[in-house]
Amino acid sequence: MIWCHAVSLGETNTVAPLLDALLASGYQIWLTNTTQTGFARGASRFADAIAQNRMSHSYVPVDTP
Repeated sequence: MIWCHAVSLGETNTVAPLLDALLASGYQIWLTNTTQTGFARGASRFADAIAQNRMSHSYVPVDTP
């Protein structure tokens, strides 16, 4: 499994072509986001891969002391 953390909407959009290529090559992906907009974009952009269990998707909270 390859973990990709894309904090926000812009990072999620930027990494999408790479994740498409990795998914097409058979890799399992874990996509994490911090912002609500990034999470919503990841959920909609990769809905099929998530539904097919080829991708996991979750929030990763900000690390605080």
